[in-house]
Amino acid sequence: MYKLNGDTHYSFPFDVFPGVSRSANAIAINNDSIWVGSGDFFNPGGLTLICQDNYYFYTSQNSDLPIDYVSSILLVNDDIWIGTSIGLVRIDKNNIWTVYNENNTPMPEADITCLYFKNGILWVGTYYGVTRYSYATDQWEYIEDIEEVDVTALLCDENENLWIGTGFYGLGYYNGDSLQNYHIENSGLIDNRITGLTYNDKKDLWVSTLGGISVFDQSSDTWENLTILNSGLASSMINCLAYNPTTEKMIIGSYANMGLSVYDPFSASIDNNRKEKNNYVFDLYPNPAQDYVNIETLEPLSNEYSWSIFNINGREIIKGESSNALTKINISNIPDGLYMIKIKCRESMQTKKIIKLNR
Repeated sequence: MYKLNGDTHYSFPFDVFPGVSRSANAIAINNDSIWVGSGDFFNPGGLTLICQDNYYFYTSQNSDLPIDYVSSILLVNDDIWIGTSIGLVRIDKNNIWTVYNENNTPMPEADITCLYFKNGILWVGTYYGVTRYSYATDQWEYIEDIEEVDVTALLCDENENLWIGTGFYGLGYYNGDSLQNYHIENSGLIDNRITGLTYNDKKDLWVSTLGGISVFDQSSDTWENLTILNSGLASSMINCLAYNPTTEKMIIGSYANMGLSVYDPFSASIDNNRKEKNNYVFDLYPNPAQDYVNIETLEPLSNEYSWSIFNINGREIIKGESSNALTKINISNIPDGLYMIKIKCRESMQTKKIIKLNR
């Protein structure tokens, strides 16, 4: 990790902590302090605080962190909110750690996926909907209109209405009374698998998905879609995006080591830092799945790839190889639950979550 302020450049070696995940899932910056959340399916992580040339590593063994996996971090006033897969942690200005989960809040489950704050309200996304916390009243509320939805991104508009990105069901717009849904069947949304939400200076809603980017002008109810086919995007599988109000450019992060892309509204073009390499992008669907799951290559494939499915204990239960653009895997004989599938093609490797459900 490097601090690029023109004065100091320093690196933070993850290998200082043997066996700890190299996956950085969340970053938050407060003055000269940097908070980093880490952890993945195969390796433990935790919470790292970097201050100048010093760093402090918190895990479930030396702190009140409930598990060694941090999915999100949000700085609110003097509080640090930390999302994990089994609870939400609040560290206040007195360094008091409080853990919130289904036992002391209305959250039906506490696998935190995203956090968002605006005007005194903390919004908490999980795989089963949205819960909000009011700083003014110190009260929690589960939003029943958004129940049992796998939330991946949250964003409030200028009228305090809430945009909700989901992993499989498209985009939701909640005005406090009702929920309006946008998906590929009833709107110009390019893909139902949402990964990020943000506004630009014109208040256009930018939606990153695993199929490209959709830009929604709510005032005219019009959509514009960006993919690798009609723009300079490094990949159509978008992991995140952020707007820089100073430069008025959109920064776009892609999956599978495909790099960053930058959208310049003045030239209406996208430049990317992608370099040619032996990396391939794979899609996995349906997810959740019942009897079969498909692996599809989203770019030309010239090499055979291998795949393995692991259970939550890290044990490999199914594996195989393929050179086809579309591979169908029979998962009907494995129990319901959460699994990881690892796909490897030469030097490129991707790991994805998959949920097995019999409905």
